[in-house]
Amino acid sequence: MGALKRFFKIDKEVDINFNPGEFEILRTKAERAWWESGLLLVTNHRFFWFSWNKSSQQPVIEIDLRGVLGCIETKSWYYLLARPALKILLTNGRSLEFHGIEDFGGVKMNVERLMGQERYTPGALFK
Repeated sequence: MGALKRFFKIDKEVDINFNPGEFEILRTKAERAWWESGLLLVTNHRFFWFSWNKSSQQPVIEIDLRGVLGCIETKSWYYLLARPALKILLTNGRSLEFHGIEDFGGVKMNVERLMGQERYTPGALFK
């Protein structure tokens, strides 16, 4: 029964207001801190992390991809260096670490591809 419960958790209903032109790219399971499981959602403008331990549908972490300086693959101490972790470096000097990511390559590729990109602002086309 536990495996069946975890299978349905990836389709957790989330409450996100998308910006104009923003769409979902990737949704996968990820952990943060000491085995705090959750859902990692990557859009073309931002990425979100929702905790499964919280009852609210609001994101615990919401980062604009313009504020991402880079992302590096590290070894996770939570898994005794056996599994990779993704460390996301922000332009303000902070960093976030996610481990136990189900689709590690997809998340890393999309964050690297979309970080620091300029966004279309309405009215900028005909200036």
